[in-house]
Amino acid sequence: MPSRHATLADRPAFLQLWSAYLKEQEEEGSRLLATSDNLYRFLDYFESYIAGSLFGVVFTYTIDEEVVAIDLVGESTDNQGWDTKGGKIAIFWGVYVLPEHRGKGLSLKIFHDGLSCLTDLGFDSIVTYVRPGNEHGRRIARAFGTTVYTEEHIAPLHGKHVMSSPEAVEALRREV
Repeated sequence: MPSRHATLADRPAFLQLWSAYLKEQEEEGSRLLATSDNLYRFLDYFESYIAGSLFGVVFTYTIDEEVVAIDLVGESTDNQGWDTKGGKIAIFWGVYVLPEHRGKGLSLKIFHDGLSCLTDLGFDSIVTYVRPGNEHGRRIARAFGTTVYTEEHIAPLHGKHVMSSPEAVEALRREV
């Protein structure tokens, strides 16, 4: 049951597994939607990491020649070249294990294999985003020594905005 670097021959498996990943994430409350546009943005990362035009790694885990898990981690086109306190930062996009193969430690194994390559690519730290309520994701992050660096707060900009009420604006003015 080896894990290995993905190749372009794994493209169909990536599309299948990552599509399932996005659907599952959306059903569990992720704000990222399971659209074809989002799937193909991740496919761009998959292909760029394999081709070496972006720094990153894609690992697959196979059983009987079937890809049953996939891991995607590396640089983002949104954060290339930023100087940070954490040095060069890799984004952990996610790991997906087919439901029938869960509970066997595969996500931890494939995540570890992906991380082991990142220092060779010049990364100093990794950022992972764990949804509230995703205890499995929290356990994996803690297993690799992550610390909570920031909180993310999101407010809708359509309809009635949270700051549109005079009471909310006045309350903020008193705090500042």
